[in-house]
Amino acid sequence: RIAEGCHIASRTQKRSAMTTTPAGPDRCPASGKTTGTCPVLGATASIKLDAAAPPPEVSPPQVPAPAASTESGPKHSFPTKDGAVLQNFTVEQLQNFDGRCRPSSSKKAKTSAASSLGNDDRDPVYVSINFIVFNVSDSRQLYGEGGRYEAFAGKECGVALAKHSLDAAHISDFDGLASLSDDERAKMEGWIEKFGKMRRYVGRVVPPRLLPDAAATVAGSVLASRDGTGTAPEGYAAPSIYVGAGDKVYDVSFGGCDFYSRGTSYACFAGKNASRALAKLSFDPKNTAFPVVIDDLTAKEQKALDDWIKMFEDVKEYPCVGLLP
Repeated sequence: RIAEGCHIASRTQKRSAMTTTPAGPDRCPASGKTTGTCPVLGATASIKLDAAAPPPEVSPPQVPAPAASTESGPKHSFPTKDGAVLQNFTVEQLQNFDGRCRPSSSKKAKTSAASSLGNDDRDPVYVSINFIVFNVSDSRQLYGEGGRYEAFAGKECGVALAKHSLDAAHISDFDGLASLSDDERAKMEGWIEKFGKMRRYVGRVVPPRLLPDAAATVAGSVLASRDGTGTAPEGYAAPSIYVGAGDKVYDVSFGGCDFYSRGTSYACFAGKNASRALAKLSFDPKNTAFPVVIDDLTAKEQKALDDWIKMFEDVKEYPCVGLLP
């Protein structure tokens, strides 16, 4: 049997909106300071020293502002840590990494994000700065539920950091990234450099405008070429991995690289119409060979395929990138 198919569960509710009200003892979002003036909150962050607090860090470095404002921004290079597999994220997927308890289906899914936390049964905590995603789970007391910066968890916070603000209007403000002043952009780039040294880089948020048209037909040659090899498209952290299921094509590089990239369990489905193979719960290459026929599926096999599609869309939230011919 194909193991991932067992992890199907509908996500019936979205998590409640994050509050921006500071709460609880805390430290600076990047440096971990518990005394002095926080670059984000100013003097309001001056609190008594916590014995478990890390040693004070220097303020983030200032770097030159880029010549132009784009989603990709300046080229940053961050090493991957602890065997993390880089992933692409939609805005909606990023919101799931807010440090709350995972649904039962996600607990069973052995993704690189979950496995990196060992026995911790809670979601990893991710933040995005100018579309660059960092794992801040080791500072859960800051970014997790009840932390001073919980409003940043699962959100884009580039504008907020650039403006030294916790205003809700500056969180997940993707449009505001393009209108930052040179000074604000330099401050944001300083935070990116600092997080790159202190935090685990896990991928990028891909803005909707860079996603393919979900209503367009994906040619067979294009499907075959999107198999997770080659270079990542502009604005992506990982190469696209297309998998066909039913009448749609999904890009499973959005959270599924540790399942479908080269050398992993389901790499045989990368760049293929996997409809028949998924329906039959089979790795036999003949089920992904062109032409793929699904008109003869039994009711049980059709139900299995429908469950896979439901899992792709409702649980994994893989973006649809087009239609099968």
